Amino acid sequence: MSDRSKRITKRINDALIEADVGFAFVQGLKKNITKGVTGEGAMKPLKDITGGTRKRGKRAGEKYQSYRNGGKPLRNTGESLNDISGTTIPLGGAVEITVRGPIHMMWQHHGFKTQGPNFIPLTRKAARTHRTGANPVAEGLKPGKDYIMAWSGVDVPARPWMTPTKENLEDLGDLVAKAIRRSMMK
Repeated sequence: MSDRSKRITKRINDALIEADVGFAFVQGLKKNITKGVTGEGAMKPLKDITGGTRKRGKRAGEKYQSYRNGGKPLRNTGESLNDISGTTIPLGGAVEITVRGPIHMMWQHHGFKTQGPNFIPLTRKAARTHRTGANPVAEGLKPGKDYIMAWSGVDVPARPWMTPTKENLEDLGDLVAKAIRRSMMK
């Protein structure tokens, strides 16, 4: 590579790092998680889960439903979304975008199966109380009302949140073009 080519490559890499292309890429991924879409289509929501039947009151005979029915698991508490970050690293004549986040987000990306038994909370009280992992009955939780057990495990479908959408790639392309244009004007 000639000396001039090396200088141009360095200016472009510096411009891409300065523009923080990695940060912009991660912001696009976070937007996708919030919207529930990926480059492969819509993400699968949580399944509707029902527990026992109400025994008394105006709603007697109705089934209990989980407070998370149809929810977005990648946004459950917001912690996973906040823990995703990206960096831009120069790599010879190119740059590499590195995305970092919690390991369970990779499991969500590919999908997995648990072996069970799995505690599935139906109420916020159950989700909050059972974090210790003790016996749910000893914690004052009622099976079928506060939680259900998946004795043989759970199949978690793939939610490929790291697959960028066409819009993400277009936004990234625009950012790269602006960064290169700006570096050539200097």
